[in-house]
Amino acid sequence: IWGLIPAVFKAYFNTNETLFTLMLNYVAMQLVTFAIVFWENPSGSNTVGIINAAGQKGWFPSIFGNMYGLNVIVVLIITLGMYVYMKYSKQGY
Repeated sequence: IWGLIPAVFKAYFNTNETLFTLMLNYVAMQLVTFAIVFWENPSGSNTVGIINAAGQKGWFPSIFGNMYGLNVIVVLIITLGMYVYMKYSKQGY
């Protein structure tokens, strides 16, 4: 249904469907943000509650006292792996 909107505009108004879908992505993000703020925020609060805020189950362990240490390391390893894959594989040209 969401993809029908750019198709109709392309068929009737000859718009660029790539640009139109990129703009619709922004609209979709704003709609989801509105839905989260409207339905998930407790009354009188400006923040969305964190599930399991009291415990640390499901969180990465801290390294050197820094809460985000392991997250950054995992992202750097994935980034390095993608760089090597794109640089030296046939799929990366």
